[in-house]
Amino acid sequence: MKKKTRKKKKKKTMKIKKTMKKKKTMKKTIEKKKTMKKKKTMKKKKTMKKKKTMKKKTKKYTMKKKAMKKKTMKKKTMKKKKTKKKKKKKTLKKKTME
Repeated sequence: MKKKTRKKKKKKTMKIKKTMKKKKTMKKTIEKKKTMKKKKTMKKKKTMKKKKTMKKKTKKYTMKKKAMKKKTMKKKTMKKKKTKKKKKKKTLKKKTME
């Protein structure tokens, strides 16, 4: 009789140990998942920041390019105006010479 009770006790302790192990592993997996999620969110945030900064940089670059284009356009128009004036002067000179 005594032996039987001992066996039952052993079984119970085994069961308890198994459940404890399960709980521990569950805790570990949950923690792992949490850390994974954190890492993923951190990565996402970093990539988002990178994308935003890249966008800002490209915006600045495009703005600079546009400004440069405007400047060059202005220069070109100024040159055209100057050449027109020179041509006018030349024709006037020719007319006065005649």
